[in-house]
Amino acid sequence: MAKVTEILTVLQPTTDLLELSLEELAEECAHVLHLMAQLRRLPEGDERDTLEGELFAALTHLRMESTYALKEWDKLTASLPED
Repeated sequence: MAKVTEILTVLQPTTDLLELSLEELAEECAHVLHLMAQLRRLPEGDERDTLEGELFAALTHLRMESTYALKEWDKLTASLPED
């Protein structure tokens, strides 16, 4: 019987920094989706204003994490041998 191995990383090959960055992206995406769902149910008011501010901050963080992940991915692909 062949042994089945579970791949625990998103990319193969990968680096620790890239995997960490991708996990941060996943968490931040989930946070953005959660905030959006909350905002859809809220009328105008202070709580809505606070959540809109949190959404802006989360989107800004998402952009920064995306940029970092892409830079790490570029480093990884640049380090691979040419086939």
